[in-house]
Parts: sequence; structure tokens; C-alpha cells
Amino acid sequence: MRDASLVAGNAPDEVKAILANPMELLKMYKDGELTGFGRTVLSTLTVTEASLVKKAEEPMRDEARVVCKLIVDEEMLNGANTLHGGCSAFLVDICSTLPIIVYGMMNSDKFLMSVSQSINMTYHSPALLGDELKIVNTTMTVGTKSMIWNVTRKRLVASGIHVKMEPSQPKL
Repeated sequence: MRDASLVAGNAPDEVKAILANPMELLKMYKDGELTGFGRTVLSTLTVTEASLVKKAEEPMRDEARVVCKLIVDEEMLNGANTLHGGCSAFLVDICSTLPIIVYGMMNSDKFLMSVSQSINMTYHSPALLGDELKIVNTTMTVGTKSMIWNVTRKRLVASGIHVKMEPSQPKL
């Protein structure tokens, strides 16, 4: 269990406690074991900030902001020994879900469940083995914007727009 007191921002402690352990939040444990796609990547992901702030462009509206960090390891590399584009998209998929949860819990006390409808990625620069990445995620009208920053090299690595929707019931 990660310590929720290490998560900065104005989110209440109970919200930070949920975000401090994203693998548990995303139901990636089975019988006490970490399972599922991307488990090795997620095991290194740390949430460092969770806040609800006024939108700069629309001060009457709020937006949620969640910042995550991790170090690029060998599991995340492509054949050119840089961060794999699929790994960047996976990070946007997971990390951009977190501010939607913050927004819902801080505005309506609801845990908003959502599924991906589309993810649009733009790649800006490579990240190398050992680089520290900061993933900044903010809510938008019907989704989130994520930016993956290379803290080590002070460059934007990738950015993504993630549109989400409420899940429909499966047809049996």
C-alpha cells in the first residue's frame, strides 16, 4: 500500500487514499497477486498530485488535475531503446482515468465508471531508459487531456486526448 499522505493537492484524504494505489483502484489484483495487462508498468506508477481547480479559460467551471510519475524501465522500451508508443498510449489510458474519478468524487460523491471510446496520441520526443516521466492529466468536457513530460531531459514526450463514456451493459 502506498501512503496517501504523499499525494499533494487539494483533494480530500479519502480521494487521495484511493488514487495512491492505482492498481487496486483498477482491480488489477486477484488473490493478492498483481495481474492484467501492463501490470509491471503500473507497479512503478506513483500518483503525486490530485486537485480540483478552476478552469483558467472558464473560471465558473472546475477541472480535475492528477499528476503521476514513473521511471522508464526496460519493459517500456521499443526496438530503438526508447519509450514504446504503445506504452505511452497505455499510460494515457490509465492516468487520464484518474482525474475523471477525482472530478466525480469531489463534485457528486460518485465514483464515475467509464470506458475508453477513443484515444488520440501525438508523439513529440523520445524518452530513454532511466528517464523520469511526469504525466499531467486534466479533465475536459467529455474526456481528459494528458501530457507525458520527460523530467530528466525537460521535454514533452507525448500527449493524448482520451474520450470516455459510461459503459453499456453487455448483451448476452
